[in-house]
Amino acid sequence: MVSAMDVVRRTIGCFAEDISRTLGSNLCEIIIRGSYAPGDFTPHRGNLDYTILTRRDLDDADLEALFSLHD
Repeated sequence: MVSAMDVVRRTIGCFAEDISRTLGSNLCEIIIRGSYAPGDFTPHRGNLDYTILTRRDLDDADLEALFSLHD
């Protein structure tokens, strides 16, 4: 049986892969914050915040590609 935390971990992994593929060498780091970071995360109650650091400012093409990930 797959736990809720396994699903969260896989989701974070897919998210990181998508961001990395989209931003390529411009991606510097993805910082995960919120209750997930210190291990206090509870599915459906905790929060998962993130910050994406890039080497250069994002241009319109970068933003469009990132927004398309949401769709």
